[in-house]
Amino acid sequence: MNIEVQAQENTTTLLLKTNNASEQQRLQEAKALRFNQPNTSVKLANEALELAKNNNNKLLIAQSHSLLARLFSKQLKTPSKARHHFYHAIMLYSEMDKKSNQISDSIEYANLFFKEKDFDTGHKIIDEALSAALLHGKNILIGKTLSSKGRALYDNKDYVKAEDKYLDALRYLEAQNLETKMLKAGAYHQLGQINKRLQKHKNTAKFHKLALTIYQSLGDPKMIARAIKNVASAEFKKQNYLEALDYAMRGINLLKDIDEPTEQAELLTLIGLTYRNLNRYETAIEHLIEAQTIYKKLGNLGKVADNSNQIGLLYTRLEKHLQAYDFYKVSLALPKNQVPVKTLASSYREIAFIELELKHYDVALDMANKAYKVYKKNNNQSKQSITARIIGEVYHQKRNASKALTFYQESLSLAEQTNSQLDHVKALNKLGELYIDIDIVKAEPMFIEALNISETASMLPEKAAAYRGLIKLEQHTENYKKALKYSQQLTDTTEQIYQIREQQRLVVEKAKLDSHIIEAELVTLKEQANYDKLTLEKNNNRIEIAQQKNMIAELELIKKNYATLLLAALLFLCVCAAFYFYRTLGLSRKHNSVLDYQATHDPLTECLNRRGLFNIIERELNTANGCEKYAVILADIDHFKGVNDTFGHDAGDDVLCGFVNLIKSCVRDNDIVARFGGEEFCIVLTDLDQDRVEHIAENMRFKTENAHFIKNVNGANPTITCSFGVSLGKNSSDLPNELISRADKALYKAKENGRNKVVVWSSDLASK
Repeated sequence: MNIEVQAQENTTTLLLKTNNASEQQRLQEAKALRFNQPNTSVKLANEALELAKNNNNKLLIAQSHSLLARLFSKQLKTPSKARHHFYHAIMLYSEMDKKSNQISDSIEYANLFFKEKDFDTGHKIIDEALSAALLHGKNILIGKTLSSKGRALYDNKDYVKAEDKYLDALRYLEAQNLETKMLKAGAYHQLGQINKRLQKHKNTAKFHKLALTIYQSLGDPKMIARAIKNVASAEFKKQNYLEALDYAMRGINLLKDIDEPTEQAELLTLIGLTYRNLNRYETAIEHLIEAQTIYKKLGNLGKVADNSNQIGLLYTRLEKHLQAYDFYKVSLALPKNQVPVKTLASSYREIAFIELELKHYDVALDMANKAYKVYKKNNNQSKQSITARIIGEVYHQKRNASKALTFYQESLSLAEQTNSQLDHVKALNKLGELYIDIDIVKAEPMFIEALNISETASMLPEKAAAYRGLIKLEQHTENYKKALKYSQQLTDTTEQIYQIREQQRLVVEKAKLDSHIIEAELVTLKEQANYDKLTLEKNNNRIEIAQQKNMIAELELIKKNYATLLLAALLFLCVCAAFYFYRTLGLSRKHNSVLDYQATHDPLTECLNRRGLFNIIERELNTANGCEKYAVILADIDHFKGVNDTFGHDAGDDVLCGFVNLIKSCVRDNDIVARFGGEEFCIVLTDLDQDRVEHIAENMRFKTENAHFIKNVNGANPTITCSFGVSLGKNSSDLPNELISRADKALYKAKENGRNKVVVWSSDLASK
């Protein structure tokens, strides 16, 4: 209570002090109080407005309207009053030809209409602002206006047009100041989100990585963490699970140092789903439970239910049905109005499946019917088909053939409507099994149709199920010759399934191994960081001890006559300690230097890796280092996978090392050579004209074609070719990331034109 009284007294004192202040002073005071005391800020801004009107000070009238508009829009959430003040501010700025202020307020004014879904009015305002910005010629305002229009189109789900606007905005966001960089990063982020909605996962990852690069240069941990999460999610959608895991793990380590629990829970969920796809179910469960714990603390029960279902599914795959059941029941125990309908229905359906396996038919039927009603109400025909099939199976096992037939037929009909071949075949096989018992004549067509569809769609498990049904049918009719024929075909199909599963198992095992390596690397980095921190603390403690001894010695010198001898001894100890600390620091620096080299260099070719490349770009090429111009060459070894497959990975390693040595022989010592990807390399050249750069690239291509990296294979020396993409900066303001992007497009064109070529980027490739 005393705090509130004191705050009121402070505010009253402030207002008394400003009673005799000019409109300019009141406006400045209002701006200073905008975020901490918005109501007081409004009062002062209104007083400034009235005084400005009395003095006919148009500029201050406009500025007061502008401040009041932002207060009502952002702090006080009163859009009608915000619109009123924005309108008057824009009119006055237009009269005074204050274009920058007019355009900035017009963008905010339009955004108010966009938030209220009045897109027609909003677009009319923003289009007028864009025309004014183009005439005004200030790039950042043009970029802001286009970005605002792009965001409105995105919110209205017009993703293609939104993408065009953001791409247009990027052309105007070339400056290197903080505001422009933030706008550019925001545009890349939105382009990532747009491509996510368009299911273009490769572009999604590309744009989020560009946003991440900018946020890393700005050093904003929260934005870096969010961008990492977006990149990880995009790589997951691309099914690049190891890369997704790498990004997600790094994001988690970063988020643990900042207070962003929602982001942390989302990343933990993503890590859990990634481990699920790597068949590391126990590890997946650990991360999903950790995410669920955070969601519980945040009170986000919808996410708690989603994670519970995911954990339940994993326990089902581990054939631990009781544990799975417990997690599905978590979703059902939550308040129904806080759990997404699809999550609730999924819980019902999965419990029904478990109860069916346990032969608890009544409970299974009850759960399946609840799921069925939800799916039917929400017109989810695909899930309705699956649930109808489960209900049919319950009735089939309960010997109620008529009801089983009804639901199997409905499952089949819904599968046909949704064009789901998998559900279609499963329903046909179930109908075939039922008809063996009730109408054997109708059974065979069901199995034959299921067999034909599964063969066309390469669905081997369903094909095997159809063969088993046909064998049972022929045995039932005592046609053992046909049964034997189908048995042989079933054996062949089973062998195919086994081979495919074995190949998949090997792929998964390799992915598991790679994921363990990623984890080990992260643990090593974390332990090294902790070790360095402890070493630093230990050294600081030793320094403090030495300082304390020094102080004691000084006190003793005052008290005792023989201080000279004691001081000399103490100084000797300090020198020894200093020498020890200096030696320890030298060893630490040497160790850190080794770690830095390992983190920025490729262990196979010993050239820079992607991280090392971008470190040098940010440190040298993005700073004023006297470099007038530079060029980027991207080189990609043609058909490199064929080298590994044909000659083995050792031969592939020889090719990579030989190729790097060849590249280095073609460039100067101060030029940059980096391994950009698996068989892709990036070369950065400085202070060379276009003819010289093209000559260097062509020289690399010619030498590669004539080199023999692999020798004496079956009496032959296989040749290797390489494709090159080249881009050149006109001046030092060209961003390296853009040059790399252009070189990548040129490289793509080289491969498209038959490989073993050098293609230089031009504006004709910009839209490709």
